[in-house]
Amino acid sequence: CALPISVCDKDLSEAWDGTLVARLVDCMTMVLASSKQQKVCFKSLQALQCLLESSSKHTLWQSIFPGIFASLYRHMVGLHRQKSYGLSVSIECQLLSVLTKLFQVTLLPLANRDFDDTQTKSAKALIQQLEMIAKKSQTDSQTKEEEEEAEPSNFVTEMNQRVVAPLSVLLRQEAISPSDKVRLEVLSLSSILLIDTRKCWTSTRMKETS
Repeated sequence: CALPISVCDKDLSEAWDGTLVARLVDCMTMVLASSKQQKVCFKSLQALQCLLESSSKHTLWQSIFPGIFASLYRHMVGLHRQKSYGLSVSIECQLLSVLTKLFQVTLLPLANRDFDDTQTKSAKALIQQLEMIAKKSQTDSQTKEEEEEAEPSNFVTEMNQRVVAPLSVLLRQEAISPSDKVRLEVLSLSSILLIDTRKCWTSTRMKETS
């Protein structure tokens, strides 16, 4: 299911100004929500993982994050309501793997920034303004990329306000799974959240996730 990353990374992210990836993701989440066949859902999750690995432009994935997370969360809740075990374990593992990759793609590029320190943000903003004045010769495309990178705080704020509560519920449910494979996926996801992207979460929210 893997796509050639060297070929697809730029093409998929920029095709139709990013709407190609968004439409493909919509198709996969619709299949996930409507199909009652576990094998179909599993293939949909695999395809979504391939997209995440093949087009890693974080600003694109941040823009469509809410719909993806909501779909994955609803499906996980649905799995826990079902009586069957079997293949659902494979789906749980794949679903957790997709979540881990989703947080990697959207938050890791922002993880080295301190969003809690107002003075630090002000200083960085001032430095960025001075640099922009000094670099008037840059192309319009370069300037656009800098502006996109300069305002990550809105996404991080939304994550802290809307994602932590359902995410903590999901982690608690999965952490007590009888499957070793599921618990290993929970450890991978927790590592991304609590270690690799720790600076993206407020201290209060980190306690809830922990």
